Amino acid sequence: AFRNYIMADNYLITGTERVAAHLKALLHKTHQTSDQAFSFFHSACEIQTLAPDLSNLKNFTLFYCGINWEKSIRGRKQGRFSGLLKKLEERNLISIYGPKYFHPHGIRRIEPWKGFRSYQFEIPFDGRSIIQQIHKHGVCLILSSLHHHRWGICSNRLYEALAAGAVIISDDNPFIIQNFKDSVLTFHYDQYNNKVNIEQIMQ
Repeated sequence: AFRNYIMADNYLITGTERVAAHLKALLHKTHQTSDQAFSFFHSACEIQTLAPDLSNLKNFTLFYCGINWEKSIRGRKQGRFSGLLKKLEERNLISIYGPKYFHPHGIRRIEPWKGFRSYQFEIPFDGRSIIQQIHKHGVCLILSSLHHHRWGICSNRLYEALAAGAVIISDDNPFIIQNFKDSVLTFHYDQYNNKVNIEQIMQ
């Protein structure tokens, strides 16, 4: 992986200070520099937003979409948020979207959401369909990984949910709290206590 870093002609980074500092440290004592790196910021695919429509919230379920990273990429039995998602599923509070099958390195086929009855279907990767689907739900759940917290970044789902005009419920990612204030409803995520997490989400 390090060879890939030093063989690049230039760099595209998320624009956060932590990521920029990390890249600079990686390139220390090499012939490469990150001084001319380009900043890339998360965004929705199109400059088009949908007006909020909360008329169907009586029977709403939270929209959640992902690839279940730990299970899909790292081959673990459970994803990082499996416990919380299962608890939400038990209360019929969530609808999960994402790839039905995943082929890590082309070696084997994995079903990232196998065992989740709340799994719906795979959304076309066209930058528009996901926004329309979030809009139908009206409420989007966004959960950040440890890497998101560590590097001061967030999932692109946040921007898709904003474009969809949805109510957003997110864990306490410092980036989201700092940049979006009360535009996003946040809760303190406790990785050891899903009961507390559920109570906060319900509130």
